[in-house]
Amino acid sequence: MKFKKTMAAIAAGALSVTLGAFALAGCGISGEEYTFEAEAAELAGQGLVMGTTPGSASVSNPSAYKVYGELADDTVVGVENFNSAGQSITWTVTASSACKAELTFWAASSVMFFNQEDNSVGLVEIDMAATEAYKLTCNDTEADLKGKLPGAKWADWSGMQEPGAWWDLGKATAIIDLKEGENTIVFEIVANVEGQNSAGLNVDKIVIKAPAELK
Repeated sequence: MKFKKTMAAIAAGALSVTLGAFALAGCGISGEEYTFEAEAAELAGQGLVMGTTPGSASVSNPSAYKVYGELADDTVVGVENFNSAGQSITWTVTASSACKAELTFWAASSVMFFNQEDNSVGLVEIDMAATEAYKLTCNDTEADLKGKLPGAKWADWSGMQEPGAWWDLGKATAIIDLKEGENTIVFEIVANVEGQNSAGLNVDKIVIKAPAELK
């Protein structure tokens, strides 16, 4: 009987911890959504322009863009030539109170591949949870991004001229801890995507859902 009571107590304790964690997570990701554009952030480091010439990331206003393969009706402004280790994008976010928040990172893969078997070309799909090419930190604490940025396969090189070909946006999300006051959020390239010669992204924005007021 004593053994059964002990096991029951352990089970009850585990359930309490689990429910508490769910309650905390639920509290942390409720609230309003706030958008912070990449072109308004601080850009650092040197990448490659057109794959060959050293240069900094720059603001881009493509004539068309997609979201997971579907052409959008409006326009987008973002950051391109963001493709090499050492490059980073830094956002400064001020929170009215400390809280957990959900960050959504919006970007498009610009990592090219060439298939010698059928001469097809395209862009590599990037699994943000699996790759070690990127690092996201909030106040120097690393956060795990989960989500895939879409790839593309074209029959030949003319595919890259299709509307929105280089701006097919996808998203990845992470839970971050914001403190009251100023927060520093950094997205950094630390290596090439595994098996590739680049870690190129065209970056649109981050969207943060938080119970605190952000600006």
